[in-house]
Amino acid sequence: MKYLFLFFLLLFLRLEVLAQDSLFKFSVQEIMNLPVSVPSFFEQEVSSASMMAQQSSEAPANLLVITQEQIIERGYQDLSDVLKDLPGMDISENAGYYGEYYTIRGINGNDRFLILVNGRKINSPSGTHLSVGNSFSVRFLDRIEIVYGSSSLIYGSDAFSGVINLISKKTVINNEVKHNIQSNYGNFNSLDAFLETQLNLKNSFSLHSFARIYHSDGFAPPLKGIYEFVKSYPASIPTEFSQPINDHTIFLEAKYKNFKAGYFRQGYDEGFAHSALPSSFLVRPESKWKLNQNIYWFSYEKKFEKAGILSADVSHIRYIQDNSSQNIRFSVINNPQSTIINQYYAGEDISWKTLITYSQDIKKINFIIGLQNEYIESIPHYANTELFNRPLKFEGGYADTIRQKLTIKESKLGIFGQMGYNIHPKISLIGGLRYDYSQLFGANFIPRVSLIMKPFSKTIFKFIYGSAFQNPSLWFKYEQFSTSINRMVSAASVYGFGLKSQRVESYELDFIQHINKNWIFEANIFYNVAIDLIGRSTFTQSVENPFAGKNTIGIRNENLGKQKAYGFTLKTDYRAEKWNAYLYYTFTNAQIAQTDASLVALHRVSPHKIWAGVQVKDIFKYFSLSSRVRWVNYIQGMQNSPAYQAPDFRANGFFYWNANLNIMKLIPKTRIFLTTENILNDTEIVNVGTFYGSVLTDTAIPQAGLIWKIGLETNF
Repeated sequence: MKYLFLFFLLLFLRLEVLAQDSLFKFSVQEIMNLPVSVPSFFEQEVSSASMMAQQSSEAPANLLVITQEQIIERGYQDLSDVLKDLPGMDISENAGYYGEYYTIRGINGNDRFLILVNGRKINSPSGTHLSVGNSFSVRFLDRIEIVYGSSSLIYGSDAFSGVINLISKKTVINNEVKHNIQSNYGNFNSLDAFLETQLNLKNSFSLHSFARIYHSDGFAPPLKGIYEFVKSYPASIPTEFSQPINDHTIFLEAKYKNFKAGYFRQGYDEGFAHSALPSSFLVRPESKWKLNQNIYWFSYEKKFEKAGILSADVSHIRYIQDNSSQNIRFSVINNPQSTIINQYYAGEDISWKTLITYSQDIKKINFIIGLQNEYIESIPHYANTELFNRPLKFEGGYADTIRQKLTIKESKLGIFGQMGYNIHPKISLIGGLRYDYSQLFGANFIPRVSLIMKPFSKTIFKFIYGSAFQNPSLWFKYEQFSTSINRMVSAASVYGFGLKSQRVESYELDFIQHINKNWIFEANIFYNVAIDLIGRSTFTQSVENPFAGKNTIGIRNENLGKQKAYGFTLKTDYRAEKWNAYLYYTFTNAQIAQTDASLVALHRVSPHKIWAGVQVKDIFKYFSLSSRVRWVNYIQGMQNSPAYQAPDFRANGFFYWNANLNIMKLIPKTRIFLTTENILNDTEIVNVGTFYGSVLTDTAIPQAGLIWKIGLETNF
C-alpha cells in the first residue's frame, strides 16, 4: 500500500506543477477556490452504491453505467452480452448449468455477485449459484449500474465481488401509451422475440409490461478432441450434441401515486451436454438445467418536504428448480457399457423479505438507515438422493416426503447505516456499518469507509475500503460427490466438518479526470483479500456410497483457505452527438491457497485484457454502426490438468470482434438490425471449464465460431 500512496502523492505534486505552468490562467489557490463541478455529459444519478439517489461522482464505490442508448447501439439483447464487454470480467461461456461462469476482478463464482432488478435481489435466497444464459433480457431497461467490489454494507450476504442492478425504463409522459415489438432470427435456429407496453394515465397511474422468449437449438461442437470418446458409445445411445435453449423473461410493474407493485420472472432452460466430460456424462439434449425464479413486490415511498425519504418494500421470492433438470451419467467412470444413471435435481427456495429505509440530505450531511428482515424455507438440490438413496424425480409422494423431512428454515436480520459528511467543499467522508444475524450462521459486522476528494473542477479521487461476507449456500453445505452419484449429507457434523461464512476485504483507489465535456479518463487500482473461501476438496473413505454399500472416495466442500487479487483498470471514454468510443485495459493477478498449499494462480483468469469499441450514428442519415473488439491474453488453466501443458497450465487467449448495424428511419418507427459476434470465425477458441479435472465437467470447453442474428423492431 505504501507504493500506492507514493504514486498518488507524486501524481498530486505533478498536478500542482502543471497548475503553476503558464498554460494555466489561474494559480493553484485560485483553482482550489473554483466551484466544484464536472461535465454533465458523464455525470449520472445512480442508486446502487448506497440504496439512495446520488451523483456518480459522489458515490462511495467504483461504478460503471450502461445506458439504454448503448444497449440499443451495441446490439445487447441479454445481460450476458453486456457482461462480456465490462472491464475486469473473466468469462467461461457454455459453462454447464451456469450458462456463463464469471470472475470479477479475481473473485470467481456466479454466487459471489448480486443481480438486482430495481434494487431487488434476483439470486436464490439460499445462495445457490446463479445461471445467466439467455434468461435476462436487457431490453426493458433504462440503464444498468455496475458496482465493483464489496457491497455487503447495503445488501448483506452475497454482495461479495460486485452488484449489477437492472433498472427499468422511466415512466412515459402523461396520457401516453407506447408499444415496442421486436423479433430476430440467427444461426443455430435461434428465435428471439419480445413485446413491451408502457402507459401513463393522468400522472397518477402508470404501467410497464415486458415479455420475452428465446429459443435456440444451441451450439453443437464437432466430434473431436475430448469428444472422440463419444464414438465409443453403444449403438443404442444417440450421440447428439444439441443442447436446446428455451429461456424467457417477464417484467411487470404498476405505479399508483406513492405505491408500486411488480413481478419479475427469470425462466432458464438450457442444455449443458457439451460442457460435460463425455467419458462420464452422456452427451444428450436431456442433460439440462431448468429453473424458474419469480419475484413479487409491493413498495411505498414517501418524500417529506425538507425531511427526507421514507420507503418500505415487501417482496416474495420463489426459486423453483424444475424436476426435469438432470445429469445423465455412467455408473462406472469411463465405461460406456455400464449402467446409466439419471440424476434428477430437487430444490426450492421460498422467502419473504421486508426492507425499510430512511434517507435525508441536510446541508453538509447525507445519510441512510435501514432495517431488513428475511424468512427463508429451502430444499437442497440433492434431497431426493439423501432420503431415498436414489436420484428420483421430485414429484408426487416423493416431493411431499422431501418437503416434510428436509425443508431447512432460516431467519435473517440486517441493520445498516451510512453517513456522508462534507468536510470541505472539495472533500467528503463517507462511512457506514452493518450488523447481520442469521439463525443458521450467526452474526457479522460489516464496515465501509470512503474518502472522496475533488481538488480541481474536473478531477476526482476516491479512496474506498469495503468488506463483505457470504453465508454458505445450501448447495455448498450439503453437496458431496461419491464415486458414482451426487450425495447430499443432511447432518454435516456426523462427517466431522462444517462450513463458516466467507469474508473479503477490498481496498481501492479511483482517479477520474474529465479532460473536456466529451472525454473522460479513469484509473482504478484494487486489492482484495478473501478468507475462508469455500471450494471442493478430495478425500478418501469418508462419504457413504449407497450403491457400493460402504464409504468411498469422494469430493466435498470446505473452507479451503484464502485468496489474494490485485490489479488495475484504465478506461477512457469519448462521447459526442454523432459518435462515441471507449478503450479499457485491465490487469489482474489472482492467487488462491488450496488447503495448506502455497498460493497458486487462480484458474479462469487472464492477467491482461483489452476492450475497445466505437459507435457511429446517422451514417448517410439511415445507418448506425457499432464495432467492438475483446482481446484476452493467456488464461490460467487448472493446475495439473491434462488439458494444459505444465508447468504453467495455461490456456490460449483469444481475439473477439463483434459488430452491430442499425438501419433507422428507412421505415417509419422501425429499426432493422444485424448483429454479429466472432466475425473472424475462430472456432479454436476454448474456455477453461468450471471445475477442477473431476467427473463434474470438462476442463476445456470449445466455443462457437461466427454467431449472427437479424431482426426487426417497431415502436408505436
